[in-house]
Amino acid sequence: VDAYDLFLRDPEVQRRVRPDLVLRVGRSPTSAALQGALERWTDVRQIVIDPGGLWKDHGAVAGDVVVTDVAAFLDALTDRVPNTLAPAPWRGAWERLDEAARAQLEACPREGAFEGDLVADVVTVAPAGARLFVSNSMPVRDLDAFVPARPKPLEVHGNRGASGIDGIVSTAAGLSAGHGGAGEPPGAEVQPGAPRTAGQGLTLAIVGDLAFFHDANGLQAAARYGLNVVFVVLHNDGGGIFHMLPVREQEPAFTEYFATPHGLNFRHLAALHGLAYRLVPEARGFRHALREVVDVGGPAIVEIRTDRDENQRMRLAAADAVRSAALDVLDQGVFE
Repeated sequence: VDAYDLFLRDPEVQRRVRPDLVLRVGRSPTSAALQGALERWTDVRQIVIDPGGLWKDHGAVAGDVVVTDVAAFLDALTDRVPNTLAPAPWRGAWERLDEAARAQLEACPREGAFEGDLVADVVTVAPAGARLFVSNSMPVRDLDAFVPARPKPLEVHGNRGASGIDGIVSTAAGLSAGHGGAGEPPGAEVQPGAPRTAGQGLTLAIVGDLAFFHDANGLQAAARYGLNVVFVVLHNDGGGIFHMLPVREQEPAFTEYFATPHGLNFRHLAALHGLAYRLVPEARGFRHALREVVDVGGPAIVEIRTDRDENQRMRLAAADAVRSAALDVLDQGVFE
C-alpha cells in the first residue's frame, strides 16, 4: 500500500479503516498522515519493535515496546502465528483504496515541474542496486506521497540533521564514499584498465535548494574524491514546506523569514568545485537528461527549477482528489 500518505489525511478515512492491532517497527513514521492515524486509534493496542531500547513514540500511543532484533522477532512471530496474513477481505479493501488513490494521482492534471513527479522520475531512472538519498522537508514527503512502489532493489537513506537541513550534501557524499563510489577527481587521468562503470557506487541525492546551499562546502569532498554521486537539486528558490503552514498568509514576513528566497545560480557553485552541471529547462525532458548524467556518472549536479506556490496548489489538488476517491471506495462497504 503505497498511497497511504494521501488518503490517510482524512479523519473520516482514518476512522473507517481502524485496525485491531498495530505492530510498528522502529521509530515514528515520517508521514504526518500515518502518524495522525496512529494517534487517532487510541483504543487500538499498538506495539513497537525496536532494537535500540528507546521509547520512540512522540505521539504517546504505544502500549508496549519490544526491545529486540527486528528480523529475529518477525521470524519468531511467523513461526508461532498460524496465519500471519490478514483476512483476504481486509487486504482487498486496502488494495482497492490504494488502487483508487493511484488512479486519481495519474488522472489529476499537473502543469509544469511538479516536484512529486520529479522525485518519482529519479526513482525510475535510478539503476537497480543504487542508493537513493532523500533530503528533508518536501523531498521525503513527496517520496512518501507520490512515488509508487516499484519492484527494484534500492537502498533509501536520509539524515534528519539539525532542523532537517544540516549536513545533507556531506551525508550524501559520505554515503557514496562508503559504498565504493570513490573514483578519480575531476580532470584527473583515469588509469587504463580500471574504468569505473556508471552504476558502481552510485548515489542519487534528491535535495532542495536551501539544504543544498546550506551545506555547499560538502561538494568539495565529492570533487576531491571523484565520488559517483549525482545531486538532483529541486530549486524552488526557498523553503517550500512552509507553504503548508498558516503563516503563508502573513506577507511580507512569510517570504522574508520563512520562504527565504536567495536567487542563487548553482551553475557557479558547480564551476567552483569543477563538477559536471546540467540545468534541465522543462519537466518533460527531466527524466532523459537525468539518465544521460547517470550513465556518465558523478560527481555531478542536475538542477531543475520549480515554483513553490504552484507545487503547493498541485499537492492540495492531488490530495483532495485522492480523498474523494477513497471515500467513494469506503462508501461501497469494503471494510464492513
